[in-house]
Amino acid sequence: MDFYQLGSYKEQILKMIAADEDIMHFFSPDCCLDLPYIPGMVMEGQNLICTDSYIAKAGGRAITEVGVDIYVMFHKDNMSISDEVRNRYQEKGYRGNPIDIVVQALGRRLNGCKDFGIGSLRPNMEYPVRSYIPQEDTWEYYGKILSYTGSDFIKDFRKVI
Repeated sequence: MDFYQLGSYKEQILKMIAADEDIMHFFSPDCCLDLPYIPGMVMEGQNLICTDSYIAKAGGRAITEVGVDIYVMFHKDNMSISDEVRNRYQEKGYRGNPIDIVVQALGRRLNGCKDFGIGSLRPNMEYPVRSYIPQEDTWEYYGKILSYTGSDFIKDFRKVI
């Protein structure tokens, strides 16, 4: 079993995020990370997007289902937006606070997406989006975790020894 997909999926998702101005409006490029959120990992006051991947199912020597979690974390001081920015996003069909907007933009890009070589990504059936408040931060950050599953992908035909 080859685990290269775990890093590859995260890299591809982060590239897609970096190219999306609706998402990146709220983040600096160095705050999109290929690891799960760990309190204290960024400079105070910055928002961040983190990713994590895992093997959800395997059969024999083949991975049959990969999971990807995307953490959208906002510092408490960045939770409001100007009327001008809100109106611009509403014209595009987005509603809510900045985290809601980013979650909607990610959903538009990822739900059913076939750009990552794993068939289509689909939201996790049990908890597709859930709130996340890291206890160690003493309420400095708040976020959402989007969970996706990919199982309809082409098997790796490289020789596995």
